[in-house]
Amino acid sequence: MLSNKNIELNCYSFSVEIIVVCINAR
Repeated sequence: MLSNKNIELNCYSFSVEIIVVCINAR
């Protein structure tokens, strides 16, 4: 798992492309 400060807990990065999906799991 990657620990990026730019990415929140509920954010997933797809491949090396610049695609980040953040979902609000409340």
